[in-house]
Amino acid sequence: MALETLLNRLLHNPTTDDVWALHPLLLAAGTPEAEAARQLAGSFFRYLSDVQSRLTSKQFSSLSAMLAAGAIGVFAAQDVVEALRSDRRQAIGHLLSGGLASALEVFATVQHVKAWETEFAVTHQHALWDLYAELWRISTESQPDLPDAQRQALMDTLLTPVRCSGNQDSYVCLAIVVRLYQVLLAIRLLPVIDAVQAATASPA
Repeated sequence: MALETLLNRLLHNPTTDDVWALHPLLLAAGTPEAEAARQLAGSFFRYLSDVQSRLTSKQFSSLSAMLAAGAIGVFAAQDVVEALRSDRRQAIGHLLSGGLASALEVFATVQHVKAWETEFAVTHQHALWDLYAELWRISTESQPDLPDAQRQALMDTLLTPVRCSGNQDSYVCLAIVVRLYQVLLAIRLLPVIDAVQAATASPA
């Protein structure tokens, strides 16, 4: 399956099977950009695998519904892809300067009865560790002149809606993390997709 097809599937309905399918394609690409995407995909795979192992099929369907609801308006993942294709640097700058944080807050407004379960807390914190580092790297690449103190403040502000507390709904927290992985995967995968397509189109 082509990388672009997998990305589109992951943006609409992420599954461990589709994340796994990225693995050989990114290894075969063999570029630094592909390796960065592979590392992020590995973190996403571990997160999704852990979440699925702890949820019933009905509960996982509720999470999927949450993601679908969050795709309305400012947080349509496909809009992020289109913006990245139009002007990658500007799109990333907008996301890091507050657009992504505002978009994530869409999920925080959804009210549910079910409380944040303790068993998800460790999985969630491990994912946040990886996501923080990935956001830092992307910020460094797109905003190399930004002082580290400002970069840290930016990361802390950006991840505020992701730092779920005990009184927040578990599905909301899970949906926020999944959607953040989706957006960052789009940022990492699009340059790889473009390079593969260019190589395929080039005459032998």
